[in-house]
Amino acid sequence: MVARPIDAAEGYRLFQQAHGAVSLDEINEYLRGLGLLEVSPRMLVHYERLYRHGYSSYIPINRLDIALAGEDAWSAELQARYPEIAQPTDGEAIWDSRVRAVKVLSLGVSTATVTGDQIPQAGAPIVLRLLTTGIERNGTVSRSDRNSGRFHIAFDPYTSVPLAPADSPITGSLRVELLESAENLVAIGDIILNLDRFLVRADPSQTSLTRVRSLAMRSPIEILIIGGLLLDGALRIAEKVIRMRKDWHEGTKAAYESQGIRLDNEKRTATAQMETDAKLKKALQRE
Repeated sequence: MVARPIDAAEGYRLFQQAHGAVSLDEINEYLRGLGLLEVSPRMLVHYERLYRHGYSSYIPINRLDIALAGEDAWSAELQARYPEIAQPTDGEAIWDSRVRAVKVLSLGVSTATVTGDQIPQAGAPIVLRLLTTGIERNGTVSRSDRNSGRFHIAFDPYTSVPLAPADSPITGSLRVELLESAENLVAIGDIILNLDRFLVRADPSQTSLTRVRSLAMRSPIEILIIGGLLLDGALRIAEKVIRMRKDWHEGTKAAYESQGIRLDNEKRTATAQMETDAKLKKALQRE
């Protein structure tokens, strides 16, 4: 039988824990021990690509291919925003109007891995409650497997986290000149995701999602948003960093082309981007 998403996701969890130092036979032995299906040699190659590009959670091969299609953009590859923390704890799961005792194996802001005597079907709406804290989160069962007694939950951040009020006086805008090769939806989506990650890191105390008031999908891309107290300053920093990284990328690309080297595949593009970032980091440290 062909491995399912839950089999592949559990295999990648082991691959990450071993920091990539694990064989296909060891992964499949681990999966068989859980009552899951084995993965193929192709999946091991996929794990290596996920790990190399910094993914904290498993995504399917086709989604990774789409994400990496925007590598010509100056922003980093699309990553799972929040990793799970492996710290087993007791909990309760509510679905079909019934409460079941479960063990939460790992928990993140947007995902969780759970085991129990009863397993919900994939796609079922669910409420997960942690007994130690009393915290409850709404979500959807993204994968489930009755043989291993485990299932994965994807939380809904759009309903469980409040949105910044529309009448908030704190607004800011970001204006970004796109590279010609980045004038595509994948690259633009990557920019928006990384902007959200940057704003979260800039103001960890914020308790609401940033609201988008308007978005001009053209080059230059322009985003008007509403958020917390540090919004305007964070946007100015982001704008400068993006502009500097774009300039450095174009300079590195021109240097490669002057040497007769074309950035016509994923490996060469990634190498050029790493060189760009290293030079930019050194330049910023000298400032």
